[in-house]
Formats: sequence, C-alpha cells, structure tokens
Amino acid sequence: MGKIEVAVGIAIREDGAVLLGQRKESMIHGGKWEFPGGKIEAGEMPSEALIREWKEEVDADLTHIQFWKKLDYSYGDRDLILYLHFCEITSDITAIVHQELRWCHPSDLEEGSVLEADQLIYKALIKRDLFDTDEPAMVEFLHWYRENARDLPWRNTRDPYRIWLSEIMLQQTRVETVIDYYCRFLEKFPLVESLAKAPEEAVMKAWEGLGYYSRARNLHACAKEVTKRGAFPTSKRELLKLPGIGDYTSGAIASFAFLERVPAVDGNVLRVAARWLGIWEDIMKPQTRSGIASLLMERLPKDVATFNQAMMELGATICKPKNPDCNRCPLEGDCYAKWHGELSELPIKSKKKKPKRVEVAVGLIHIGDRLLMVKRPSEGLLAGLWGFPIGEGETQEAAHAALKDYLEEHFDLKVMAGRCGESAEHVFTHRIWMMKTYHFEVSKMPEVAYPVNRVLHASEFDQLAIPTAFQKIIKKGSL
Repeated sequence: MGKIEVAVGIAIREDGAVLLGQRKESMIHGGKWEFPGGKIEAGEMPSEALIREWKEEVDADLTHIQFWKKLDYSYGDRDLILYLHFCEITSDITAIVHQELRWCHPSDLEEGSVLEADQLIYKALIKRDLFDTDEPAMVEFLHWYRENARDLPWRNTRDPYRIWLSEIMLQQTRVETVIDYYCRFLEKFPLVESLAKAPEEAVMKAWEGLGYYSRARNLHACAKEVTKRGAFPTSKRELLKLPGIGDYTSGAIASFAFLERVPAVDGNVLRVAARWLGIWEDIMKPQTRSGIASLLMERLPKDVATFNQAMMELGATICKPKNPDCNRCPLEGDCYAKWHGELSELPIKSKKKKPKRVEVAVGLIHIGDRLLMVKRPSEGLLAGLWGFPIGEGETQEAAHAALKDYLEEHFDLKVMAGRCGESAEHVFTHRIWMMKTYHFEVSKMPEVAYPVNRVLHASEFDQLAIPTAFQKIIKKGSL
C-alpha cells in the first residue's frame, strides 16, 4: 500500500498554545486529540489541501501558510507522510468534524491523549523549545512588550515575505517613514512572486525616496531566488544564502516566521544588551556582535519571536542612545549599566568617519520645454536610477568643468558656461553632495545609445525612478 500524504496545520497563539481538535467517539481513535488537517487529494498542493481541510473541519480561513517540515509515520497498516505548515487563522473557528476544539499546552493534556502521529508533531515543536518554562523576570519582560508594543503593520504576522520586506526597509530608515512605503509596496507587490516577476524599473520606482537603492536591487534578486526555490528557507543558515540577507535579517525572519531559536541582533539590540549585560567591548566589532548573540542565545525564552521583538522595541522606545528612560524599563532591576552608574559609558561604539563633502554641478539641459534625464551606471552610487547629468570636483569650478566634459564626451555637446540656478545639499552615508544647478539651452539632442537617456517634460518625471538627491532639485521648482 502506498504512503498517504497528509497536510497538517499548526496554529500557535502568542502564549505558545496550539490549536487541537478532539476526534469524535464514533471515529477511529475516538477521543484522541489531533492537529487539524487531512489527506492531500490527487493533483492538490499541500497548501491547497490544508486550506480545504481547515474549512471543512473547523470552518476557518487561513492566511500566511508556510511550509515547515515533512515527517514520516507508520501505523503498521498504513504509512503517512505529514506535511507540516505554520498558519494563521483570520476567522472564528467551529468544531464541525471534531467533538471539541481547544488551545492547548503540553501540560493541558494527559499522556496518551494525543493521536500517535500528532505526538510526533508535538515532539518536533518541543525540540524548537516552543514550550519551555520561562523565568518570572522573562515572563514579565514579554508581558511588557505585549502591553506596550507599537502597532506596526508588519507585526502580528508570520508571513516571511512581509517580515523580510519590513526588515529590509527598516535598515537605515526611520519607522515613521517606512510605514507608508511598506503599505504602498505591498499594494503593488502583494506576494513574493509578484515582486519577482516585476521589471526592475517598477521595483526601483516603488522604492523611490527610501534611499540606499542597493536594498531594492537585492530585494528584487532575492525575490527571484525565493520564487525559483518555491518558498522561503525555514532556517537562519539557509536564509543567509539568499542575496541581501545578512545575520540580523536572517535571524529576524527565522524567529518571527518560523519560530527558530535564534536571536535577531540589530543596533537597538546591541545597545540594550551592552547595558543590560555589561558588555565592555566595541559593539561595532564583529566579534562583539557575535559574543552578544551567543549571550542572548542562552537567555532565549520559549516565545523567541516576542523576545526578539521586545528587545528591539525596548531599544527603540526606552533604552535610547541618549537619556534612556530607566524608570519605564522592564529590565531595570537586572540592568548592569543602571546599577553600576554606567549608562553614559555603555555601549562602547567606535565613531564613524565623517562623510566627505563633494561639490556637484548638476546640468539642466533644456531642449525647448523638455529636459535631459540620464540613467546612472548599473554599479556605484545611485546605480540604475535616473537623474540629471552631473560633474563632481573638489571645488564648484572643478565640478562645472567636469560637467561640461561629461556632456561633450557622451553627448557631443559643446556648451558654454551655464546659467547658475538653485543650490541643494544631500547627505549619503559616506559623502555629502553640495549641488549647484546650471541651465544650458540646446536646440537638438544627438541620439546616443549610452548613457541611456530620455528627453522629458517635467510633468513626465513620475515615470522614472528618481532618487531623493535629484528630487530636491525638482522640488525647487526652477526647472
């Protein structure tokens, strides 16, 4: 007899309880508890079978279904292949085929009361330490987070795509800025597959204004790789193999989406940990970050996702770089820096180099009532984005000369000194552009293949992905 394939859904509450159904006495193994799910019919994907079975068994609508792992089990007369999925319930539940539905912890059930195959699932969950008992101080810390956490659109989900997107956007960008971008981005690309299929130009346009555009390119490349694989990897180790996903992001996705017992260590967490645990090492050094991750690993509670979120929330709202609000801190009673008077000394953090100031001449090339826009090279600063021609130099005179050389070399335009226009400044991580605009009037643009260019009216600029540096020029309104 062939193996029977079964789709199983694991819905987990914030307190670690899982949803189980008790089989009716009239059924085989009557009175036993089991995870909702059922047989995968011919031609069905496991996720499709899961949605159908949960609707038939508990009248529930599922969302954010994510494959976890596959288990084999034999009852002697039949062999099962169990496809385990984490899932979220977006509706009320009703016991249709079961005698009762119940949210359960291991301590709630008598030994032997769970169906044999489902005991295997329970053991797999226990191996992930989802059901550990936490110290009272840790329970209090997690309770603080649940009561005080900011309501952000990427929380309360275990969809790895949404978690990943939020974490990439939040790198180097304030939460307040990210919220609108995140929601708009998901309207355009609601699934990782839709992001993978989108043209790069559309992705860059959706990212316009967030800065650090290499994030968008890596996001696009990663979406293609995930779509090719068929799903996000479920472990930190495998997530690290994807483009643009580093140590922190892999830890965040693995713990938030798949409940893997790994810390997620970002800048906020480094600061909190250095003060809480008394770390007298430079947190900018990789070995210090690794050491902090190891110390946090030893302290992870059963609800690792909430712990990681709580550490980040604490750093963002209370344990700030300056003037931490210790009286509101749930870790105050156990904080090294607080009780040793070292709040101003910790964390130790080496200073970044000041960004270099660069003079930039921006060419506004007028062809009638239209302007020349060029696409920047595929590598380097603002790679692949659109903007005005520029020249750089140590002085504005040198930058102006470099701009004229650029126009002559690439467009065969021999221009005289341009009419001076507006000035603007834009700060990048390692440089500051001190921009000054110059207006040039030309009757006709030579046709050139490179650099890629377009001649557009200002009202048409919204067709292009234009970074903030050039948007500042546009918003000056003197084009």
